[in-house]
Amino acid sequence: MVADDATDPMKDMATAEGTGLNKWLCDGISDGIQIQAAVDAVEAAGGGIVLLSEGTFELITPIIIDSDNVAMIGMGRGATILKVSDSAAIQFDVLTLDTVSDCMVRDIEIDGNDANQAGVLIFGGIVTDDTTHAVIERVSVHDLYDGTGGTPKGIEIKGAA
Repeated sequence: MVADDATDPMKDMATAEGTGLNKWLCDGISDGIQIQAAVDAVEAAGGGIVLLSEGTFELITPIIIDSDNVAMIGMGRGATILKVSDSAAIQFDVLTLDTVSDCMVRDIEIDGNDANQAGVLIFGGIVTDDTTHAVIERVSVHDLYDGTGGTPKGIEIKGAA
């Protein structure tokens, strides 16, 4: 996955032909939908890695990993940023690991973009639900929005083994 604001060499690599790799170039608008398509393709193949380039991925939808053996790996905190888009009109957790085993999330920053949200929405960073053998490593979550005055969840682990 290559962010719309990634460097030109990274974009060139993502659009090169003949490598046999599945490459996805995000448009800076519906990046969550495009990342979810890559996750779905990896899940359909029985597992693998969704590698995210440096840059900011704008999200208006959640990313859900609901199959085993999937890794989402960025280029590091501050380099790969999953950011909730300005004035997102729906409530969602940015990334959910749902009833999976042997999954990983690594080297990603999640920005809830609190200053540019309105309404009574609640955003969470990462939620795991009934997940076993999951690794969340070198991930930062900040500026989550909660229009209800509560405390949004950065990383929430539910029903883990």
